[in-house]
Amino acid sequence: MWQRLDPAGQLTDRTVSIEGITSEAMWRDLEAALGLARFELGRFKEWVGGGPRHLSSQHGYDLDAAVAWARQHGLTYEDERSVRVPGDARRRVDDELTGRTLHVLEWDRGEHGVHYYLRASRAGALALRHELIVEHWDKVSGYDEVPDRPPADPAAALRIWHEANHTHSDPDVGVFTVGTAVIAG
Repeated sequence: MWQRLDPAGQLTDRTVSIEGITSEAMWRDLEAALGLARFELGRFKEWVGGGPRHLSSQHGYDLDAAVAWARQHGLTYEDERSVRVPGDARRRVDDELTGRTLHVLEWDRGEHGVHYYLRASRAGALALRHELIVEHWDKVSGYDEVPDRPPADPAAALRIWHEANHTHSDPDVGVFTVGTAVIAG
């Protein structure tokens, strides 16, 4: 049963995704705002364009500083949090969600774990999958048979991604699947 939980838990993960970072200078400025050494965020990936850049608390980034930086620059951002809630937390049923279908994007990264993303529509899950492939294209672009930049066609990019994963068995690349889940009442 899907239930809304009182916010009386411990924050276990937080991700901030910022859209509109279009230049190396902006990327380095964000890095400085986070108090990081130059190139600690990695290289700027031109092929991502203004697409979302995902920063996770799992990497120790100051995500409050990232949100402040995005606001200062007038950029769109998404702030997603996961909270661990104790079993004795007070709960109340949310009947508005019972029976709804969610679309689950699963990114199995082998030894790096499985990441799950929920979206309201299949199109949203597929769009996110393409964003993640584009953002992490450098993980496969070093192989001879893979182009330096991802194809604009999401299906072609996914095919190349999965072929590289199958051929090279690199645990950092991983496999994407999209499925559905129904919220039980």
